[in-house]
Amino acid sequence: RQRRERAASAQLPAAEEETAAQGASAEAGSRADDEPEDSDGEDDVDFEKRLDPAVLAELKWRARFADEEKGAKPYKVLKVKRDASASEIRKAYRKLSLLFHPDKWARARKALKLDAEKAFADLTKAYETIGAPDKRAAFDDGRNFEEQQGTGDENFYFGDPLIATLTEDLWEKRLSGTSIWLIEFYAAWCPHCRNTQHLWREVARRVEHLPVEVGAVNCVRNRKICSEYVGVTSYPSVRLINREFGTMQHHKGGLHDVDGIVKWVEKVAAEWKWLFHNAKVHWDLGS
Repeated sequence: RQRRERAASAQLPAAEEETAAQGASAEAGSRADDEPEDSDGEDDVDFEKRLDPAVLAELKWRARFADEEKGAKPYKVLKVKRDASASEIRKAYRKLSLLFHPDKWARARKALKLDAEKAFADLTKAYETIGAPDKRAAFDDGRNFEEQQGTGDENFYFGDPLIATLTEDLWEKRLSGTSIWLIEFYAAWCPHCRNTQHLWREVARRVEHLPVEVGAVNCVRNRKICSEYVGVTSYPSVRLINREFGTMQHHKGGLHDVDGIVKWVEKVAAEWKWLFHNAKVHWDLGS
């Protein structure tokens, strides 16, 4: 019994020492957590060393350009041509916004972080200006989009981000080159046209990934397009059109067949793209 008591008393100091050591370690860890890290400088240097010099130079240019132009040149900001398709504009915006999003520059020096914020804000403003077809049309014509919204009462899709409201003034400007347009022709007085607006918006969403532009023509306001150019005889009417090659196909099903419209567009657009490409090859060989 005495031996057991002596062994127990010998273990107490060791246990106390271990507990004290653990407490000291925890306290030291707590102090370390409370102390601010002083690694920003190293992170900044390493971050900039890994950057592509071309990207860094473009960021600085974009920050200066944003200050100088104040959003006046959205096509240049997005690096697209004035006749770029809506899908090309969307792709350009997505690519550039990923590259210059402020989160991507969180470890950079303060000056570069501020440049990234300016560049990203300028990209966002540019896309807001020409990303939606009707806003783009207003910008191209030097009109104020906000002031015109009240005039769009009869234009069902005015301001829609995926559907261009096509008019006689815009017909030749937008339907140019090898662009393929999927267009609904409707009459503002037509009850069926009014009741199927949501279906045309769904079609536009479903074909966003395809090489086509989506539009709509109010035949009450644009009789010349509907009667002379296209020959619309019933509403709503859906057509695929390319003006340069003079191709046009009429979808014979109704708007309720959204799946059928999408499959039809996929098939015809692929055929036309092949035809347009080969026609240009022959023209180049002939010249």
